[in-house]
This record gives sequence, structure tokens and C-alpha cells, in this order.
Amino acid sequence: MKLKGLVLGAAAGAIAVTGAQAADLPVVEPVDYVRICDAYGSGFYFIPGTETCLRVAGRVRVDYQFFGDLQENFEILGTRGYDDDTDRGYRFRARAYLYMDSRTNTEFGLLRTFTELQAQMQDGVSNTTVEVERAFIQFGGLTFGNTRSFYDFSDAYYGSFFFFVPNVSDNHTMVAAYTAAFGNGFSASISIEDSIRRTALPIVPGGQPAPLVTARPAWVPDVVGNIRVDQGWGSAQLMGMIGYREIGVSNVNGDFAQSDADVAFAIGGGVNVNVPFGNGTSVGIQGTYARNAVLYADAGIGGFIGDGFYNVVTNNLSATDAFSVHGGVSTSFTPNISGTLGAGYTYADNNTVTVNKLDIDGFIGYSPVAGFVLGAGLQYEYVEQEIGAATGSGGALAGFLRAQRTF
Repeated sequence: MKLKGLVLGAAAGAIAVTGAQAADLPVVEPVDYVRICDAYGSGFYFIPGTETCLRVAGRVRVDYQFFGDLQENFEILGTRGYDDDTDRGYRFRARAYLYMDSRTNTEFGLLRTFTELQAQMQDGVSNTTVEVERAFIQFGGLTFGNTRSFYDFSDAYYGSFFFFVPNVSDNHTMVAAYTAAFGNGFSASISIEDSIRRTALPIVPGGQPAPLVTARPAWVPDVVGNIRVDQGWGSAQLMGMIGYREIGVSNVNGDFAQSDADVAFAIGGGVNVNVPFGNGTSVGIQGTYARNAVLYADAGIGGFIGDGFYNVVTNNLSATDAFSVHGGVSTSFTPNISGTLGAGYTYADNNTVTVNKLDIDGFIGYSPVAGFVLGAGLQYEYVEQEIGAATGSGGALAGFLRAQRTF
């Protein structure tokens, strides 16, 4: 009995000690692990404590560019901040991109926000501010904010866009839009957009500058609409725009002493077809006719002709008619080597100024690992401009080497 009591006593003591030690241990809170959200593609995860999926991505792009006018008597590149008589013939640039994409399913449809921020250093000078390239909200079929114009059809233009940037299909502006989806890839959109695609070239007959001739600040926005289809074979779009343009002469205070106005509009269409060749090939073409809205046809033509010609003597605005066609092909020759080749032609006329413009653009890229590209691009541009009886023409060549990492 003494032995049995001794054993029981020792066991009770051990249990008491163990209980005391367990009570002294810290309490471990449950860990809220990040959950993967695969409903919208790779890279999305649930923000802890919410049902919102977020994807954070980025890019660093480094370009080593060179360019020059081929004819000394007609400085094409001068309209883009380069003069081969006064500026150096190369440009070094590094750009940083940050993308944030959030999506939440609601009873009314998808609620999405998208932000793209850019900062760059060029020729040893860094941006003093971070640029907001895109920042928009989508709720169901509604879109609010800064994004690509609903007029543009970027699928149909190929090339590097590194210097001349024809911008026929990737203009960003403020929009308030509604898109109706009809199923099977068909949709239609109506958009009220900031009227930033306006230009007034200060030229009078004879080629003499008239600095006071300018476009009046917009007091009504542009209205844009499109009908679009996206399916396995590719995509296609019909689009239109209607707006208002006023051009005149301002005094030293910036007030308009006299002016004339007209309706502006543009109509266009584009198609992009996936071709069963190589490792993914697509061919596209798009065209636009614009009246008093040349930047809808080709943003690169704004340095040579305005939306309309304003005659300071007759106080009359002659409309500018512009037509453009751009297209190209994009392919992957191997899983690691890809290439694009694009070309475009633009014609504009307002009975005083006439412009013919041709662009040819090519790019070759090598991707040794996923997300990293080493590439080279080359572009040639030719412009012929007639102002009254005076004619000028010339070509320019530009190229670049690029290293780009996307993650």
C-alpha cells in the first residue's frame, strides 16, 4: 500500500507540474495565409480579410535610341523635339512601370480598378513626378477614368512605337463609358471622352507662321461609339466619333478676338485575324476617315497640319479631311524569337495645306527566359508637305536596342 500510494502521489505531482508549464506557454494566433485567386488568371491573390482579388505586376524597360533626319532641308524629327543641327542623335532612357489590378464579384457584376504608373530617366534627367498612364474603375458595363479611347483598335497596329509613335490605336484619355455585352463575343460601347485630340497648326498661306492662331479650349467633350467582336479567329471593330472644333486668333491676354467653328467627326474600322502559322501569328489592318479631327487618323501628323485651316483675313475655317490606313503582322518564329512588321499611310488636306505621310516599322525580339526580352527596332518615316505653292519633303530614320523585364 505504501508503494502504491507513493506511485500515485508521484503521478499526481507530475500532472500538476505539466499543467503549470502548459499554462505558461504563449497562445499562438491562427495564421491567415494568402489565398490564391485563380478566377482571373495567374498572379491574383485574395487581399486578406476580403473577397477582392489583387494582382501587382511591373516592368522595367531600357532603350538605347538613335535617330536622324535623312534630308537637311526638311526636319521631320524637329516636330518631336529633335533637331539634328542642335541636338544629339541618340537618347538613353529607362522606364519603370507598376501595374495594380483589383477585381471583386458583386451582385451587380464585376467591380474592377486598374492603375498603371510610370516613371523614367532620360539622358540623365529623372522625372520629377510619377505619371499616371492609366487609372480607371469598371463596374458592370460602366467605365470611369483614364484609359484607352474607345475609338482605338490597338489589335490592328504592329511595331515598336518607340519614337515616332503614330498613335493610331493607343491613345489614353479620360472617359465615362458604358459597354453592353450581347454574348458570343459581341459588344457595343458609348463613351464621352476628354477632347484632347485637337490641334491647330499656326500656318498662313505662303508658309509664314501666325503664332496667335490656335485651337480654342474645348468646352464640349468628344462622343465616341464602337461595335466590336472578339472570338477565337480574332477581333474586329467599327467605331465613330463626333465633336466640335473652334480655331481663331487670340490677343495678348489669351482671349479670342475672332474665330470660326465646325463639327468634327471620324469613322473607322479594323480587323485582326489569328493565322495558323509559326507559334502564334496575327495579321491586322485598320483605317480611319476624319474631318476636323486629324489626330484620330494619325497622332503623328499633328506637327504638319491642323484640324482645320483658319484664314485670318476672311475669318473662315476650312475643314481638314484626313484618311489613314495602318496594318501589320506579328509572329513568333520560335518559342524564343518573335517579330513584328507594320506600315501606315496618312493623307490630309484642307485646300491650303496638304500632307502625305508614310511609316514603316519593324521589331525583332529574343526571349531567353520567360518575362525577359532583348530586342532591336527600326523605323522609317517620309513626309511631304505642301503649303500653298511651297513644298517640302524628307525622310527620317530611327532605331533602338531594348532590354525589358516584365514580372
